[in-house]
Amino acid sequence: MKSQPPDGKSTSKIPNEQIVDIVNRLHSEDAFVREGAERDAYYLFRPWVIKFGQRNFGSYWQRYKEDMFQSGMCGLFKSLKTYNPAISAPLTYLTFGIRHEMHTFIAQYVHETTRHYISQMAKVTKARQKLAETGNED
Repeated sequence: MKSQPPDGKSTSKIPNEQIVDIVNRLHSEDAFVREGAERDAYYLFRPWVIKFGQRNFGSYWQRYKEDMFQSGMCGLFKSLKTYNPAISAPLTYLTFGIRHEMHTFIAQYVHETTRHYISQMAKVTKARQKLAETGNED
């Protein structure tokens, strides 16, 4: 059985105030408050992480949906723990953590390599394409 948010609704726009409240509760001294914040964050961000994965990792998402969702949620929780509302917008900040963890999953478990190697190969491929377009190919 799939988990649903307590109210049964999925939200596409998450209010910044709600995110800041969750972040503040995650930093609480009280373990019970932190646990409640983690649960609330899971249900609040679950639909958003799914949409993010579908939109940004289409073909990988179809094949590795569950693992990529878990990676995205790990990135979300890591980002929530380090997020500072005074520095940046919440979803902008959280997006980087989610994307990083999903890219890391793809590199390690799909391509069995590192993110660094993949980014370097992308640069080489782009340079080859540019050379082929200009006719300077060896």
